[in-house]
Amino acid sequence: MKVSYWLFIALILIASAFAGCSNKDDNPLIPGDGSSGLFGFASMKAGSWEELASPDGSHSRSEFIGIDKYNGVECYVMEFDTIKNGKKSSTQIWLDKAMSKGVLYVMKDEDGNVTKMDIPQTSNLPTDPGTVPAGYKEIGKKKYTTPTGKTVDAIAYQITTQFGTIEWWSSSQVPFSDVKTISNGTVTDELYDFGTSGATRDISKQEAENAKSFDFSGGGDDNGAGDNGGGDNGGGDGGQAGNIIITVGAGATPEIKVSQPIVALMVVGPGVIWGFNVLDGNTLPGPFKYGVIPDGAESGGLDNPPDLIAGSQYTIQATGKEEGAGMPIGLLNFTR
Repeated sequence: MKVSYWLFIALILIASAFAGCSNKDDNPLIPGDGSSGLFGFASMKAGSWEELASPDGSHSRSEFIGIDKYNGVECYVMEFDTIKNGKKSSTQIWLDKAMSKGVLYVMKDEDGNVTKMDIPQTSNLPTDPGTVPAGYKEIGKKKYTTPTGKTVDAIAYQITTQFGTIEWWSSSQVPFSDVKTISNGTVTDELYDFGTSGATRDISKQEAENAKSFDFSGGGDDNGAGDNGGGDNGGGDGGQAGNIIITVGAGATPEIKVSQPIVALMVVGPGVIWGFNVLDGNTLPGPFKYGVIPDGAESGGLDNPPDLIAGSQYTIQATGKEEGAGMPIGLLNFTR
């Protein structure tokens, strides 16, 4: 199984699955209950969920908790759980129901420690819910039956990278739409079960509100952004959340340095969702070039991301390999 980077997944969901109305009622990319008209979270029932299984025995569960308020803002609440070797970790994403923006990111580790981060409101993510990811080619209709006996219709898409071929099955009959992923002929995860009720909340509202905020340190200002030498003038930015320090070079396609080898990187901002996962559980030390997938990694998000725009705010997450103390993460907000 690929390591589950739930913040990365959730930001893609924000970009591709937000509620609205459409005539694309037969598009299997659109998550929901399979009905026409409304789609995304507007059609998904509170309590809906899907669970994926991987060959290593781990499971990942995506749940739509419903609508709740955070700091007076009415939000859609999603929760993502990873279950491995009998241990569970959870991530929760709160989306502004009216503004289609992320509001809050909460993480609960295997030991029950809860931390949170307010998602930058200036990160204007694309919200077209009917768009097939760039570079994905439709290759046919599929039928899939879960181990629990539920059969769904799906459409298979294929993307070819310098490291091989990835095939992804998607269905509008499944909350969150994921059915199967095949990488170079090997199944990396597939749908185990799903339903429109029964999702359970592992991070309570009280835990989310009272969670400790990420401690930003190691460079930049109090919210992790770069100092006055970077950003608008095209210089570098540096900062840290967690224990991976991220440094961003100058220019529209900057060099990105990390303080330790990583298994995943993502960049999110206006019109940008770009990143990669390192293959086969390995790590890469960098430095990396924005927009260029390094050898030994597979792409995530846009295949040809646009240049970073001067004056716009972006977020970078770098994820290290899971160790005894947990999975190290670096998170940096910076202005280009």
